[in-house]
Amino acid sequence: RPMGYKEIITDAISNRLCLDVRYKNRLRRVEPYVLGKAADGKLLLLCYQISGGSESGQSAGWKMLSLAQLQAIEITPARFAGGRLAYGQKTKAMQTILARLP
Repeated sequence: RPMGYKEIITDAISNRLCLDVRYKNRLRRVEPYVLGKAADGKLLLLCYQISGGSESGQSAGWKMLSLAQLQAIEITPARFAGGRLAYGQKTKAMQTILARLP
């Protein structure tokens, strides 16, 4: 894994910056909310996708992405407010929270 997916995501969360990611061969723009670790040790990103492709056909909405399946990631200059409610319930898959939106 190239250095830094974890660090890039943590930075984006703390600065409320959108990420452009390539995930499962689709480009997506997401608002990162929570970086965590599942019980099996996998790193997970809970994010809100605002545009781009999706296997489910849903180009917008909550997504739980596995960092192991990220093909590329880049911080954008686009800021987001972070006011999307009720994301706490969506972190059940995470045993450990590494970073979350303040």
